[in-house]
Amino acid sequence: MKLQVDRTLPVPLGTQLRGLIEYGVVNGDLLPGQRLPSVRELAEALDIAPMTVAQVYRTLRDAGVLETRSGDGTFIAKREHHEQRHVPADLQQRVDSVISDALAAGLSPRAISGMVQVSLSRSSQVSATRRVVMLGMFEDATREYAGILKERLGPAFEVEPHTLTELRAHPQLAELLSSAELVITFSNRVKEVATLLPAARVTALRFLPSEATRQALASLDPYVKLVVVSHFAEFLPILKAGVVRFAPHVGSVQASVLNAPGMMELLNWGDAVVYSTGAESLLAHLRDGVVAIEYRHGPDPVDIDQTILPILDPGSASLRSAS
Repeated sequence: MKLQVDRTLPVPLGTQLRGLIEYGVVNGDLLPGQRLPSVRELAEALDIAPMTVAQVYRTLRDAGVLETRSGDGTFIAKREHHEQRHVPADLQQRVDSVISDALAAGLSPRAISGMVQVSLSRSSQVSATRRVVMLGMFEDATREYAGILKERLGPAFEVEPHTLTELRAHPQLAELLSSAELVITFSNRVKEVATLLPAARVTALRFLPSEATRQALASLDPYVKLVVVSHFAEFLPILKAGVVRFAPHVGSVQASVLNAPGMMELLNWGDAVVYSTGAESLLAHLRDGVVAIEYRHGPDPVDIDQTILPILDPGSASLRSAS
């Protein structure tokens, strides 16, 4: 992925750069371990101030998206995976007591481990379903993501959709969500989610533009006047780039952030609108006959097989991938 700011967009260049990197990671265009240009190199390539690039790198390091290796440079951070970190003290004491009693009875560590594995196996057979949480940004989209995950993971799993907004508004949800086997979110949100759910097992999943989105863009009339609208300012450059990528035949494209000055004039100008998930409120302002396409993403099925399944069922992941 080539990092390229768009000076026609009503978004500050630093915000654009942050979004290009952040959402490039979410979409899999930038891969873990990939080296980024130095601050000076990128500043010169984009013709922006080195201070701006340095601030973007610093912000994304703090968010866990980037990492700096002394003497080597700045890299896309490895895929974060946070295991459960807090075990109730009384539970640990009971486990320790059982192990002590077993050792005192003459059982070997291997025999004790075998007993534990048998008990865990029985417990999983008794349980009707295994709980997984999909923690997203917007309710409808998150529900759809959960449905895709459920279909891919199979009937043994129940995938519950929840949003970060819901979690922030109702902190009491933390205990419920943390009790799930796994909490799945976006790459750029793992660190935040792990902070909100310190007892949870948290990992990230890659998201790709949906097949329906790609087909809708490809079918647009080449002479249409197309408006691209993003809910988040930092997502606008990568949204517009995606639209141009899947609708290269459309020659007239303008872009704006939701509720930005001049957005209504753009909507009146356009014959078609592509809007990001979360920007649905603009639909109420469209003229009759204007084509509206939501730029919807979905979980990458390959990433489900290669990232999620190995965490949930290490032994069966290779079999699922082969099928």
